[in-house]
Amino acid sequence: MKITSMTIRIEEDDIDSYENLLLNMGWKQVVPRIYRKTFGNTQVEIREHLPAFSNHLELVASFNNPEGCSGDMINRLLEELKNADTTPDKDK
Repeated sequence: MKITSMTIRIEEDDIDSYENLLLNMGWKQVVPRIYRKTFGNTQVEIREHLPAFSNHLELVASFNNPEGCSGDMINRLLEELKNADTTPDKDK
């Protein structure tokens, strides 16, 4: 099995705080509200997204690597996203 791309949708009530923590964790802000970081040979991008017919802003993390991404790299990415989350989750 070779995982070449993945998209993760992140719901966060305090997006500004989350984005500030990403910057503190070494993510680079390439333009307002778009952040990038490299894990091994895979570049990951996080950007704000407002879904159609919604007023709830979310973050979308995605990567694309034709060579494939290791499970270790995916675990490192998920752990980093989890560490940036400091607000309690709310059940909907």
